[in-house]
Amino acid sequence: MNYKIDNIELKRLIKNILKISEIETKIFVIFRSRDGILIKLIDQILLPIETYFVFLIKRLYKKVFFLRGHHGFRRNLKEFKKLWIENNFEYQNIYEDLYQIDYQRLRVVQNSKIIRFFCKIFFKSNPYLNILTFQKSKKN
Repeated sequence: MNYKIDNIELKRLIKNILKISEIETKIFVIFRSRDGILIKLIDQILLPIETYFVFLIKRLYKKVFFLRGHHGFRRNLKEFKKLWIENNFEYQNIYEDLYQIDYQRLRVVQNSKIIRFFCKIFFKSNPYLNILTFQKSKKN
């Protein structure tokens, strides 16, 4: 859920977890897709263009409405880890997976084999699933 809350709420959440955690408690945080150049390209350029074209095509056949929505806060992994470390948690490790999901948000690549091409080109640089492990620091 960390992508649905702003930085102020996230800091409050981390401080509350610190209060209820014992020393050396391990915390597993699921961190949604990272913020990066390719993701910004998809989110800010390709998806809006694609959505608008789909809207125009559907509008030819029936009455449709174009809605914009806020789908959460993307965060930089370095900044996210820094928030936890500043609040007396030690970073342990990260598990990454589901590399193709961000590319599949584009209808152009959903049903094609181009997804494998994107994954090979970008060397799995955009994991959608990131599970970070932190441990409450002894120096509290």
